[in-house]
Amino acid sequence: MKYSSDLVVGWCPGALKPFESGDGLIVRVRLHLGRLSLVQLETLVNAAERFGDGNLYLSNRANVQLRGVTGEKHQALLEVLASAGLVDDDPRVEAIRNIQVSPAVELGVHARLAAGLVAKLEAALAGLEALYELPGKFGVAVQAGNEIDTGVTSDVTFLVQDERIATVLEGALDKAIVSGNTNAAAKGFASIAMAFLRLRRANPAIRRMRDAVALLGVEGVAREAGFEAAAHGLRVAEAPAPVGDLGGAYGIGFAFGEIARDALQELTAVMRREGIAEAGVSPHRAFVFPALGPEKAALAELAKRLGAIADPGDIRLRLHRCPGQPACRRGTVESKRHAEAVLGALAGTAFKGKIHISACEKLCAYQHETDITAIAKDGFYTVTAPGTKVAKAVSGADLPAVIAELARSA
Repeated sequence: MKYSSDLVVGWCPGALKPFESGDGLIVRVRLHLGRLSLVQLETLVNAAERFGDGNLYLSNRANVQLRGVTGEKHQALLEVLASAGLVDDDPRVEAIRNIQVSPAVELGVHARLAAGLVAKLEAALAGLEALYELPGKFGVAVQAGNEIDTGVTSDVTFLVQDERIATVLEGALDKAIVSGNTNAAAKGFASIAMAFLRLRRANPAIRRMRDAVALLGVEGVAREAGFEAAAHGLRVAEAPAPVGDLGGAYGIGFAFGEIARDALQELTAVMRREGIAEAGVSPHRAFVFPALGPEKAALAELAKRLGAIADPGDIRLRLHRCPGQPACRRGTVESKRHAEAVLGALAGTAFKGKIHISACEKLCAYQHETDITAIAKDGFYTVTAPGTKVAKAVSGADLPAVIAELARSA
């Protein structure tokens, strides 16, 4: 295993190459097949206690992060994670293995097909060294069903259906490259990724797939990859967050993805007592557990006891924020404290949109569009809402009232 202690001050840290923040190293664990076994989760819980701040953090890319790790402890942490199969052998592979799997995949008839596709995508990313040049932000999403869930798309998104696999590109979800099986879909992905890299080398303005689609159209990108993109009538909608009773599963979300050490101990104890062997991780910052009647009752009680999220309409699922000062060196405001105050200001309102509060211009907390966005610079926020509504030089103290007013008029 090629361990690395190099620190990356950038967008996408990993376990092998962590990110140095204001509260220590951020160690991001990228999951295989989008899920954790109970043993792996217990390993992460114990590792967070031994090497980090004791908490775990679910990201909007369905990863799990540890914070507060020191450089001196990083190597020992990697050994523990490796023993549970939670790190890659090569940091170059880790950097590009950004595959998020919708938890709904595990609940449908396409679960086995989708799992096979994910395994082949992971193999393609690891086996083709040319793909190591993909930017760290470049991501892949795998869904299943009859429509594209816009809340969990990425640069390249696969929709597994009965007799085909549709591949759609960010910026053009209404058109797809259609494959008949997982082998063809995985080979198609490699061709698309290689085409993206050629286009990116020719035009530095192309940083993500949406840039290539905006400049060339989906047809141009598809032709570069050797395919045709045809309109096919896929429905596009944002599905509810996978929390609460999901039929054959139960989901529990956590505000801002933060799970405190005591909650983690209770969570793993319930899983072990109820015989729940694994959990899927959702980009909605939620765990999704396979569960039937007795297990559901135990998980519902757990969510209530922890003050966690089991209602898809909970505003905490739609308010996104970064840690801000002092945890983040780039942050210029205490976005964590300000977001908590915004939650209080929105209590009892009928606002159904999304909000993003960012302590700097990098917008780390959420990768999709939101209805209200507050971006800080030099200690003050600029708040934007649909239309021409903009509030500038907003202090943290005034932010809750400003956002609440925009929410009422949205």
